[in-house]
Amino acid sequence: MRYDAFISYRHAPLDMEVAKRIHTGLETYKIPASVQKKTGKKKMGRVFRDQEELPIGSDLDDNISGALAESKYLIVICSPRTPESYWVCKEIENFIKMHDRNHVLAVLIEGEPSESFPPQLLTDEEGNPVEPLAADVRGADKKERNSKYKTELLRLAAPVIGCTYDELRQRHRERMIRKTITLASSAAAVIAVSGMAFGIYNAGVASKMKQLADEKSRLADEITVQYKGKQENQSRFYAEESLSLFDQGNREDAVLVAMEGLPSEENDRPYVPEAEYALSKALYAYDSGNDLSFDRNLTHSLPLAFMKRSDDARLLVTFDKGNKVYVWDTENWTLKTTIEPSVNEFNYYENVNTADADASGVYINTDYALTKYDYDGNVIYSKETDDMVVECEVCEDSNKVILVCHNSILILDAGSGEVQKTIEESTGITFKKGGKYIADKGIYAAQHYSDDENADNYFSLINIGDGTKTDTKLSEGFSLDFGITDNGNYAVLSCNGDILHNGLTHTVLDLIDKNGNLVWSRDLDADASNILSFVAIVKAHQYEKDGVTNSDIVVTVESDAFTIDESTGEIKAEFNLPGDATMLALSVGVPYGRVGYNQGNIDFVDFSTGKIHSEFSFETNASVREAVVLQHGLAFNSFSSPDVHVLSWHEAPDAKEFMVFNDDMKVFSVSDDSKYLAMGASREYGKVSIYDREGNVIYSYDQGDSIKNVVFRGNAAFIYDSGIIVKIDLTSKSAEEYRLQDYDFDINFFDVNLSADGNTAAIWSGRKLLILDLEKKEKLALIETENQIGAAIPAADKNTVYIIEGGKTLYKTEIATGENTILGDDNLRMVINSSNMNYMTLSPDGKYLAITCMDGNVRIVDIKSLATVEVIPMDAYYQAYVSFTSDNKHLVMQGDDYKVRIWDMDSREIVNSVDTGVKVRCIVCDEDSKLMAVCSGYGMLLYETDTYGCVADIDRGMAYFTDDDSILISSDRMDLKCTQYKNYKQLIEEAKKQFAGAVLSAEKKVKYNIN
Repeated sequence: MRYDAFISYRHAPLDMEVAKRIHTGLETYKIPASVQKKTGKKKMGRVFRDQEELPIGSDLDDNISGALAESKYLIVICSPRTPESYWVCKEIENFIKMHDRNHVLAVLIEGEPSESFPPQLLTDEEGNPVEPLAADVRGADKKERNSKYKTELLRLAAPVIGCTYDELRQRHRERMIRKTITLASSAAAVIAVSGMAFGIYNAGVASKMKQLADEKSRLADEITVQYKGKQENQSRFYAEESLSLFDQGNREDAVLVAMEGLPSEENDRPYVPEAEYALSKALYAYDSGNDLSFDRNLTHSLPLAFMKRSDDARLLVTFDKGNKVYVWDTENWTLKTTIEPSVNEFNYYENVNTADADASGVYINTDYALTKYDYDGNVIYSKETDDMVVECEVCEDSNKVILVCHNSILILDAGSGEVQKTIEESTGITFKKGGKYIADKGIYAAQHYSDDENADNYFSLINIGDGTKTDTKLSEGFSLDFGITDNGNYAVLSCNGDILHNGLTHTVLDLIDKNGNLVWSRDLDADASNILSFVAIVKAHQYEKDGVTNSDIVVTVESDAFTIDESTGEIKAEFNLPGDATMLALSVGVPYGRVGYNQGNIDFVDFSTGKIHSEFSFETNASVREAVVLQHGLAFNSFSSPDVHVLSWHEAPDAKEFMVFNDDMKVFSVSDDSKYLAMGASREYGKVSIYDREGNVIYSYDQGDSIKNVVFRGNAAFIYDSGIIVKIDLTSKSAEEYRLQDYDFDINFFDVNLSADGNTAAIWSGRKLLILDLEKKEKLALIETENQIGAAIPAADKNTVYIIEGGKTLYKTEIATGENTILGDDNLRMVINSSNMNYMTLSPDGKYLAITCMDGNVRIVDIKSLATVEVIPMDAYYQAYVSFTSDNKHLVMQGDDYKVRIWDMDSREIVNSVDTGVKVRCIVCDEDSKLMAVCSGYGMLLYETDTYGCVADIDRGMAYFTDDDSILISSDRMDLKCTQYKNYKQLIEEAKKQFAGAVLSAEKKVKYNIN
C-alpha cells in the first residue's frame, strides 16, 4: 500500500484542525524498538489528507480514488457536521467496497457517536448495528483536546502498526519516564553551571536555583525507583505465571513467560531471582533424569481424535476432529507436515479413520480409500476400494502397507500402492479396528466384530508374506483387546456379545499360541459401569525375580486389574485401581508399570503385588484419554483437548559423568575449598572414603563400626565413629585416632561439635561432656552435668564452651576455672530429646549464638553482653536447623514446617522463606559467585546472596562445589554426575536451544498479561 492511512474529514475549522494534528502526529510517530522487532514495521508510512473540498454532485477524482485504493486504513474525523458531508460519506462507502469496514477508524471530536458518526459507520451492509474502533479527543477547549491527543494518537497508531494499544501505551510511559529523568538531570547540570556563572552577582538566586535542580534530581530518582519497583513486581508476576504454566504441562510457554521477566538486550528490566528460578525449573536445568516429567505440548487446531507412533517410534501421527492430519518428529518434536482434510466429489469432507507414516510419506485411510502423501503435502498415490476401510498399518521392515477393510485385508506395496495380496474374511464376521502388526514375525493380528449378539467371534493371525490366515474361536462374542507376550503367544480378552444391551456380565482371557491353538482360558471377575466408553487393556512382560523368570499378562478393565501367570493361566494378583484405567505401559525386566486414569494422573504400580508406589506417581492435572509409549517417554491426550502432552525423563543439559558405584552412596560433606568430598555406601555404616575432585580416592577408612559424620576443617577431615574420632591429614594422607576411652569417655555413641579452627572438640552423651584438645591430644575437661546435655559448642580459645542441658538455661563454662555463667534470660532452654541436633550454632566470628528454644522460637545471644538481642518467631519443637553464613551476615533456619528462612543480621528481618520437603543438613556459601547452597543430603536449594532469593531447586543435588559452581546430582545415588550453576543469561541461551525460534503470539501475550 502507498499510504498507511487516508484521513476523511469535513472542511470545517475544528475538523480541519484535528485532521491536520492527526496527520502530523501519525507521520512523525516513532515506533518503539521492541514493537519494531515484534511487528517488523520500522517506521510510519505516509498519510493522505486532501486539502480542498470537492463540489457536491461531482465524482471522486482519480487522485482521491487512487489514494483510497492505496490506503491501508481510513480515518474518519467525526463531529455533528460529518453525517451531512456528502464527500465523507462517499469516501467511506468507496473505501469499504475497496477494502473492508474492519480497516475504518473514527476520531470523535464533538458530540455523541449517534449524532456524529455517519450512517455507514453505525450499520453494516445488512443493516446490522456495528461499533467502529474510535479515538476520543473531545474537549471544552484546545488545551483540553491537546491533553488527549498523545494517548488517543496511540489508539489510532496501534492498528496501523499491527500491535495493541496497551503495548504502545506502555512503551510511551517508559519513554516519558526516561525523558523526565534526562530533562531533570540536564536541568540540574544547566542550573548548576548557571549558578556558578551568576553567583558573583547573585549568590541567593543561584542557591535557590540549585535547590530547584536538587529537587528535580530527587524527583527523577524517585520516578526511577518507582518504575524499577513496578518492573520488579511485574517480573515476579511473570515468574508465578511461568510456574503455573509449567505445572499445567505447557513447558514452552512457561519458558517464554519466564524470559519476559528477565533482563536481556531486547528487554531492559531489573533482575529478580524469582524469574531465574522459574526459568531453571522449566528448562530442567539441574535435573538428574529420575522422574517422568512434562516435556512439551503438541497443539492441534481442534480436539484430538487419533494418535499413533510409527514402527520405529521416530514419528508420531495424529489427527484432530476436523480430520486434519499431523506428523511429528519425536527426536526434536518439530512438525514435519500437516495434511488438510480432503473433500469428495459431493463436497463432503472425507472422514479419516486411521493414519500412519514412515520416512517416505504419510498414509491416510478414509472410508473407501488409502492416500499416500509426501512431506510437502503432495499426493503420491490414492488406492480406492469398494470395501469400507477401517485401518491402515505401515510395515517398514518389508515396505508394505496393510489395508484392513470390513471383508478383506489388502497387502500393498508401500512405494507404489499396488495390491500384492488380498486375504478374504472367511469367518462370517467383519474385521474391525485395533489390529497389530508384529514385525519380527511378519504377522498381522486382527480382531473381528459382528452386529449379531449371538454370533461367535474370532481372532485371526495373517502372514503378510504368504497371505495365509489362521482363525481361532474366542470364548466370548465381543473382542475387547489383546496383547503379545515375550514367548510369542497372544492374550485375547473377550466378553459377552450382548454387552450393549445387558452390560458386562462375563469376561474371559484366552491364551492363543503362534499357530492359533487355544492354550488356556481364564474367567476374570471384571466390572464396567460405563459400557459405551469403558476401556479394556491387555499387556504382557517378562522379568526375573528371586532367580525365577516370570511371564505375566496384565489386564485392566476400568478400575479392575489382574495379573495372570502366562504359563498356567492362574491369577497372581487381583486388585482395584484408584481410577478407571485408560493407559497401561509395562516396564521390561521388572514387575512394574504405569497406569493412566480417565480421572487423571499416572501411577507407578508393582503388578506382581498390586502395590502402588505413590512416590513415583505423576500428576497430569488432566484426564488421560489415550497414550502411546515413545523411545524416551510417553505421550498422552485428554478428553476434548487439542493438546498432546509429551512426557520424558530430563537430565541437566550439561551433565557429565563423575563417578559410578555399585551401591547407593551418601555424601557426608565437602571441604570448604571444594577440593575434597567424603562419601560412603548407604548400607555400609563402617566405611567412608575421601575423594578429590577427579574422583580419586585420597583415603579410605573401612574399619569402622557406625560412622555418624565426616567434618572438614582446613586440610583435615574428622570421622566420627563408634567410640573413636579419626583425623585424616589430607596432605600426607595419614590418619590419627582419638579413642575416647583413653580420655575416660567410655561411651560409643556420642555427639560432637568442633571449634571453627578444628583444634577443639566438645563430645557429649547423656550427662557426660569431654572437651578435647585435638592439637595436643589432651583432655581439657571432663564434665558431669546435672541433667541430660542437649548441645555443647567449644570456642576457638580452648577455654570456653557453651552448654545447654535439660531443665536449665543456656550457660557458658570457663574450662580453666570451671566457672559457669548464664546467658540471657530463662527462655534460653531447648528441647533435649530433639530428632535433629542442629538446635544451636556459634557464628564464625564468635560474636553470636543462635539457639532454638522450647517455645519454638529462635533467639540470638550477644556473646559479649550475654543478652538476647533478637527473638525470631518459628515453629521448631521436634526438629530444627540453625547455622550462620560464613560471612556472619545471615542466619539460615528450618523448623517443623520444613520452611527454610533466612534472617538478615543487619536489617533484622527475614529476607526469604522457601517451602521444602526435606531436612537441612548443611549450608555452603560461595562468596565469589554470591551463591549459597542449602543442602539436605539428597536435595538442594540455591540462593543468590544479594537479596537471598531462591534461584534453583535441585531435587537430587548431593553436593555443591564452590571452586567452579558445580553441583553433584544423581538419579539413583550410584551414577553420579556433575552439572554447573547457570546464571540467567546462560539459561536464556539454553532456552533458545531447547525452543529454537519459539515466541509468544500476540494472543498469548494478552492471555498472560504481558505488555
